[in-house]
Amino acid sequence: MEVDEQGRSPRDRAYQAQERAFLDGFKRRDTALASSPSAADGGGLAEAASGPRARALSPSKVGVWAGGSLDWGHRDAQGLRDTRFSTSGVSGGADLKVKDNLILGGGLGYGYDHTSIGVKGTETDTQALVGVVYGSWRAGSDLHLEGLIGHGRLNYDSRRWSAQESGFALGQRSGDLTFGSIGVAYDRQSGRSARSLYGRMESSRASLAAFTETGAGVSALRYQAITSETLTSNLGVKLEWIFDAPTTVFAPSVRMEWRHEFQEPDGQTITYADWLASPRYGVKLEGWSRDSLSLDLGGRWTVGDGLNIEASYRSATGSNGSSQGLELKLMTRF
Repeated sequence: MEVDEQGRSPRDRAYQAQERAFLDGFKRRDTALASSPSAADGGGLAEAASGPRARALSPSKVGVWAGGSLDWGHRDAQGLRDTRFSTSGVSGGADLKVKDNLILGGGLGYGYDHTSIGVKGTETDTQALVGVVYGSWRAGSDLHLEGLIGHGRLNYDSRRWSAQESGFALGQRSGDLTFGSIGVAYDRQSGRSARSLYGRMESSRASLAAFTETGAGVSALRYQAITSETLTSNLGVKLEWIFDAPTTVFAPSVRMEWRHEFQEPDGQTITYADWLASPRYGVKLEGWSRDSLSLDLGGRWTVGDGLNIEASYRSATGSNGSSQGLELKLMTRF
């Protein structure tokens, strides 16, 4: 089983595409919604004009948003097989301003990850459909506390090259995933520059059903059911430089983040599908690193009142390898 240098399997990348969409975009939605005046008579939404621009400018306690992301990259591992991946996701939801310093929200997201391993055609396609609730409390002018909890459904399609059979072993698998995070951030803007220092704890629990490969004769394998739990910490700093015009804002940025995994991910138990008394084999994750360091170089372009376009280059390194990738995000408020 392949993971990247941060210990992320295709499952992790699929649902984390959605988790990042909710967390990364939340601060900007938080700022926009928190700074807007509440409708004194509660009728701000009812009196809003029909156009999206008019709704964005209306005093409101509710903000509706939608977004999408693309992430693709390549992993270089020490002595292991070449891995390429692409991840995409779409998400949407609504934020509610409960108080001037408290915002709650919820949303739905769909994530997809395609991972190619080696040069023989081995690949995995992973789909994740998740729902989340989240909140942000502004504890001070520059201090934010944020939390998120979600649940989702996972589906896998795998294709593994079998040299013995000169063909592919095919498999399908499903599972459930529960995840959550809690974090604190210090955000400060001075003139045309902004900086953010943050820390976050993330936890997840995935239960995957057993499945049996087909199409590879006696080389077909049976994968036992597995329950995997993870707990990670993230510490990071982000610097941003803001250049604004009457209708647009451009903000190049740099982000550095350290990630620590507190426990080693569980391995997978497999047997031969056609053997009545097949021995059991334990397969460990390839390329897993307990600690990793990532660097993001990117920029944000805000157009009008609610459209955000972000692009970034990401490089991450761990004790067992490194990876590089590009990410593109699009988010809008209504």
